[in-house]
Amino acid sequence: LAEEGTRLDNYFCSYPVCCPSRAGMMAGLIPHANGMSGQVNRGWDMSHELTPMPRVLKDAGYKTYMTSFTHESADSVWEGYDEISGVKDADKPAYANSVYARHAESPEPFLLSVNTQAVHRPFMDDHDEELAGTMAVPPWMPDDPCTRADIACFHRYVRESDAQVGQILESLDKHGLADSTLVIFTTDHGMPFARAKHTL
Repeated sequence: LAEEGTRLDNYFCSYPVCCPSRAGMMAGLIPHANGMSGQVNRGWDMSHELTPMPRVLKDAGYKTYMTSFTHESADSVWEGYDEISGVKDADKPAYANSVYARHAESPEPFLLSVNTQAVHRPFMDDHDEELAGTMAVPPWMPDDPCTRADIACFHRYVRESDAQVGQILESLDKHGLADSTLVIFTTDHGMPFARAKHTL
């Protein structure tokens, strides 16, 4: 994606925690205006007076699919998704492939929101010892074995997320949809470290 697409490397998160940031992207309004000033599992919800992006596309004739969860609102069906798959990461490329197969011979436009948990905490404690010993630690973080192990875990899951994206792109190509599909890869709040998540 980075080599063949357009990279936006100077943009900012309006609210550096999960749910409010995601709601901001889907509603086109900052969290203080869209109602989601906290986490869904803490009782917050996007204002139902708004029309989130999946519903806008659904109303325009798109079929809308989502895999895993969004936490942009308490009700993903209200958001406008026709079909929602399970939450296991291993299911996502397979689910994406099934969606593309359905649309390969159809002129019907579609939205598929693939939500990976690969780089979201908690990380499994199975980092790469060699990577932990050789990688660069950001200058604002303490360079010690604990920090290196944590960042190495993060990098392991970045690789996993990258592999998922690769499978999705291959599937689009396989079904002849690559040239007619816009693929957007984004994040809600950035890395789960100091000066990223939880940090304006």
